[in-house]
Amino acid sequence: MTRISVGLPVYNGERYLEQALDSLVHQTHKDLEIIISDNASTDRTAEICREHAERDPRIRYVRQEVNRGGAFNHMFVLSEATAPYFRMFAADDWMAPTCLESCAAALDDHPDVVLAWTGTTMVDEDDNELTWYRTDQVWDDRSPSTRLASLLVPRGDRSLLEWSSPMYGVARREDFVAAYRLTYGGADNEAMIKLALRGHWWCVPEPLFFRRNHPDSSMGTRTLHEAAVWMDPSGKPGRSLPNIRRRLGTAQGVLRTPMPPLERIRCALVLVRVFSRPTEWKAVAWDLRVLGRELLTDLRGRTRIRGAQPRLDDEGSRP
Repeated sequence: MTRISVGLPVYNGERYLEQALDSLVHQTHKDLEIIISDNASTDRTAEICREHAERDPRIRYVRQEVNRGGAFNHMFVLSEATAPYFRMFAADDWMAPTCLESCAAALDDHPDVVLAWTGTTMVDEDDNELTWYRTDQVWDDRSPSTRLASLLVPRGDRSLLEWSSPMYGVARREDFVAAYRLTYGGADNEAMIKLALRGHWWCVPEPLFFRRNHPDSSMGTRTLHEAAVWMDPSGKPGRSLPNIRRRLGTAQGVLRTPMPPLERIRCALVLVRVFSRPTEWKAVAWDLRVLGRELLTDLRGRTRIRGAQPRLDDEGSRP
């Protein structure tokens, strides 16, 4: 049976896609399947994917008929995975040849580890290393509550949650499926929190993963509203409520993830400590304010449409 499934959702990724695929097919760990979901790209993405699939039978290429958004594309590749280990992979990143092998070895050797990731090097659109990327984040792996605190308590860029590189590690597929529900902007952070509650993480210190930051990436200048449209082009951004949903999802993870009762209480105390911050309330208020504006705009639009309808006179409708 295949040991690692790699999911690669892509939309108009021609610029970096060949480099990403080359890094995958040349991994020293050969027992893998590569699932590509192309969200109806309009550039050379389809051509590049088909060429690689013809050369390597481990690649399964699926082209969607229409662009259904990033959320659908990510969930699709996960639903198609069959191996016990899973890794999500972006079309603009790449890995050193031993990246998957190192992560899989950590999972093999440590049954209580649910996620293994490697050191990360952040690069720009021209492959130049970005020196502002931090690698000194706090991480206490002793228990669910200490892992939760490591992700939520530090301010600013001192948390792994801020950079989210562990999300691009190799996880046990059943744990990843239980944690991952990409339905709104920022849902990957909720997934990281739920994975941290489910078990230990393992970091391979060597920098074997190269993550790209460029203007069109998810780490670029995309606002929460732009992220919502990227997730679901047919949806209404104001209804996504990303700040509220992430907090509710985190609380749900604490309530539903199997753990000793005392640990659940400790996790709840971490949430009380974090969610009572003024910045947290401001984030929730921002969601409600955006929703209110969108509902008001919709109401005004419907009022204008009704006002534009032809009216009946005393003699009935006009021909």
